Amino acid sequence: MARYKLVVKLAATDKFIFVDKLGIKKIEFTESQLIQGIINKKIEIISDGAEFEQSLERVVSRLRVS
Repeated sequence: MARYKLVVKLAATDKFIFVDKLGIKKIEFTESQLIQGIINKKIEIISDGAEFEQSLERVVSRLRVS
């Protein structure tokens, strides 16, 4: 199974754009397509991004201390 990362949500067009690990655009979904894919188990959410936010918070905290 291929793994892609959500890089942008375009509010104007209601599209979610996903890239591979090299940053190359691989697929885009509308919100309804994404929801249907998750419901039908064709799309699996591997991470909700909490790790990134925690890492970013640590970096910002360190910068404030410096």
